[in-house]
Amino acid sequence: GKPGANSDASGQSTSATSGGAATSNVISAVQAKLKEDKDLAEIKVSEQNGSIQIDGTVNDGATKDKAEKVVMDVQKGLKDTKGLLNNLQIKEAAPAK
Repeated sequence: GKPGANSDASGQSTSATSGGAATSNVISAVQAKLKEDKDLAEIKVSEQNGSIQIDGTVNDGATKDKAEKVVMDVQKGLKDTKGLLNNLQIKEAAPAK
């Protein structure tokens, strides 16, 4: 079990350092993807405790789900296993007068 423990520790430190670069790559890729969709273009993407966080206001639940799917697709494509914090708010529909 010693070599395993040893390689595990070094693997952790390298993934921690390269994780920083990877996170910015994921964020850039997510932002680019979101900008392709006018419904999602205003969403802010950031990193929160190693997870990808999305903030903003969307028109409805379907749009919120779509944004989440974009992030998950990007993470899958980049083999990024970080979490996702979906902080999107759904716009309150203005009451019809």
